[in-house]
Order: sequence, then C-alpha cells, then structure tokens
Amino acid sequence: MMSPDGQPVELALTVARIEVKLDQALAQHADHELRIRRLERAVWIATGFASAAGGTVGALASQLMGA
Repeated sequence: MMSPDGQPVELALTVARIEVKLDQALAQHADHELRIRRLERAVWIATGFASAAGGTVGALASQLMGA
C-alpha cells in the first residue's frame, strides 16, 4: 500500500515514529539544559553567600581575639 506522497505506508509510519521520538528527545534535552543552568546558578549563589559569611566570621573572630 502506498501513502499519498508515493512512499510505502510502513516507511511513512516509521518516519513518523522517528520524528516523534526526535521531537521528544529535543524537548527533554532542553529541559535538562534548563535544570543544569538552575543548579549552576544555585551553586554560585551559595558560594557567594559562603564566602561572605566566612569573611564576616573571620573579621568578628579577629576583633574578638584582639588582633
């Protein structure tokens, strides 16, 4: 049996399934990229807070010890 574009129906169905799977893979990849970027942003924010807190604690300890 032939499809309207002249290809065998089995081939047309196979191509359609491949296209659907490719679209799903691309969408999933975009989702992973978004999650990775959010995680990286969170790590850098946490690093900044930790650095600021460490500096503050160090300065307070220095003042308390009379240095």
